[in-house]
Amino acid sequence: MIASSNNQGAPVNTETPTALYLEDLHVGQRFVSGVYQMTEDRISEFASAFDPQPFHLDAAAAAASVFRGLAASGWHTAAVTMRLMVTGGLPLANGIIGLGGELAWPKPTRPGDELAVESEILAISPSRSKPEQAIVTVRSTTLNQHREPVYVFLQLRCWCSAGPGRSDPIRRSSIMERKIEVRHVSVEVRAGFERFTEDLEQSLGRFD
Repeated sequence: MIASSNNQGAPVNTETPTALYLEDLHVGQRFVSGVYQMTEDRISEFASAFDPQPFHLDAAAAAASVFRGLAASGWHTAAVTMRLMVTGGLPLANGIIGLGGELAWPKPTRPGDELAVESEILAISPSRSKPEQAIVTVRSTTLNQHREPVYVFLQLRCWCSAGPGRSDPIRRSSIMERKIEVRHVSVEVRAGFERFTEDLEQSLGRFD
């Protein structure tokens, strides 16, 4: 879904196109996904198959761990994020073809959490040799129902192309200003990690 902002800066859903090509995108454009509920059964099922650590599988073991309760695998949260983006949270006509980025998990995902993804286009860098193609830089943040970030994909770089029949150059966007914002967000995410690390250290101290 495409989003605008209200007076509080919170995203507001607007009409959703079926698919967006390069010429439909611009720096600052925002998108909001649907909602996915993380249940205990889903957490256990994913962990059993892909991340079989006790704090993802057993409530008692999780309570005695640094997480102080059952927590979804970070890769589970990442997989849910991808599903939400593909099913409308980032409606790119060519698909989401990632080229790299920086991942962060500022807060664990818990049973009962309702997850949604908010994405923003930070930069569009057209190809010099093929101006109808570009690398689109996106920041995607997965939030729980309390609007707490549980997963952040910084500088997701996607390949994108113009629509059928388009071969004219795409207007180059301002990139440097958006990179400054990305650095600022990275600092915020790292600050979240520092707070979470402090909590973990306190928890570990209880088991000394």
